[in-house]
Amino acid sequence: MKYKIIILILIVFSFLSCNEKDKQTEIIDTTIIESNIEKVDALGQDESEIKVIRPKGNQLFNKSVKLRHLKIVDGYNLKSINIKSCDESLLDEPNIENDQKINEVTINEESFKIDFSIIENCCSEFLCEAEIIDESTLNIIYHSFGNQCSCNCQFDIEYSFSFDKHYEEVREKRTEIKHVMFNNLQESKVEFK
Repeated sequence: MKYKIIILILIVFSFLSCNEKDKQTEIIDTTIIESNIEKVDALGQDESEIKVIRPKGNQLFNKSVKLRHLKIVDGYNLKSINIKSCDESLLDEPNIENDQKINEVTINEESFKIDFSIIENCCSEFLCEAEIIDESTLNIIYHSFGNQCSCNCQFDIEYSFSFDKHYEEVREKRTEIKHVMFNNLQESKVEFK
């Protein structure tokens, strides 16, 4: 009987000892995790303070789903944008007829360019992309952002597209563009020449 009690006591002690080691391991793991979090927080900011990094300048939205679809499915690649500074001579009264107006379309064997004008806030910057909608309409998309000033003016913008050469290699036909429109606005839709 004595041996049974001693064996029972040893079993209880060993169980308590194992349980204590698990708790120590959890404490060590928690300490390691907390120390990693402190190292990751290199800015040393308070957790309640969130800092938003705003985009700066005009940008081509390279990783957009619309641009990937335009290249892979339709056979066109928006390779660059060129946005001329706000025309300050028109600050007082910009000509509304120039808003979303195509000035020139240049087409050659490997690419085409669409040069157009828009009326936007003088302090605007633009995030640009494009897509094919309604099977044959090139939708030119520009999102204006930035500071808001008390004036509007005319911006001249050029979108440069190239033809995806992989289509020729596999003898696939690119989507034929028949119309161009701006920011999904039906009233801006014009024939593509």
